[in-house]
Amino acid sequence: MFYLALACRCMAGVVFAAAAISKVRNVTAYRAFAAWLAGLEVLPAPVRRPAAPVLIAVEVAVTVTVALPPTAPAGLLLAAVTLAIFAVGAAVMIGRDSTESCQCFGASSTPLGPPHVIRNALGCALAVGGAVFAADAGHPAIHPFPVILSAGCGLVLALLLIFTDDIAALFTAPLSKEARP
Repeated sequence: MFYLALACRCMAGVVFAAAAISKVRNVTAYRAFAAWLAGLEVLPAPVRRPAAPVLIAVEVAVTVTVALPPTAPAGLLLAAVTLAIFAVGAAVMIGRDSTESCQCFGASSTPLGPPHVIRNALGCALAVGGAVFAADAGHPAIHPFPVILSAGCGLVLALLLIFTDDIAALFTAPLSKEARP
């Protein structure tokens, strides 16, 4: 259980760190993200303005708490709740035929779509599983190879979630005339 929890902790830590860094890497990125959130009609008007700093604080909190074994279950549950909210929000926006793009990992021109809902739901499920594994992990004898393998699996999962737009584009982009057989 320890190694499964470690993989989920690495996944959540990398995903939420990448999301936070993409928003605070410079003033322009932060302002663009804050303006995007303030314009989302799916959010109630009173929470639009404070949503950007609160969301970034949550992303940083997840990153820090999943890194520390005593707080890892709580951090994974916070990640799960956050990702569940994102999945529902994306689904609502898709249902409203919104053309808004996903700004989770910086500016993007890809409109929200089913891949975003699936990404967030999958991340949520992994975080819930990780929280269960972390709470039940105990203190086993740690062996370097399984730790490296678990961390590597978590990193691969994180990269798949972070690059969802690019991966989805590979399967949905039409072939150019030169690429067709």
